[in-house]
Amino acid sequence: VDSGEFAYKKEMGTDISAEDVLAVVAKITGKTQSQLLNARNRRLKEKKIAVYLLKRFTNITNIMIGKMFGVSSTAVSKAAKSVEVLMEEDSKFKKEMSRVISRFSA
Repeated sequence: VDSGEFAYKKEMGTDISAEDVLAVVAKITGKTQSQLLNARNRRLKEKKIAVYLLKRFTNITNIMIGKMFGVSSTAVSKAAKSVEVLMEEDSKFKKEMSRVISRFSA
């Protein structure tokens, strides 16, 4: 089995669902869940944030995340990695993401 098919190990002890993640991202970004899941919005930053959070805080595989967003499992990995890189390069974005992440660790 290709290790790229599996999401990051769930970091929190609580069960966080895909719906929880999408609801939070939609609320903080002002996008609807439909806009986040729309396959035509591939470059949408908010979509990449949702993918990153799904990988980080749920046990959902890349394949399943990809099906939710209409993209390949490879695209899921690339989207999550792009958020990680952006957090490393942009301190303002990292601070914003820390606030979002704190919603899942409370």
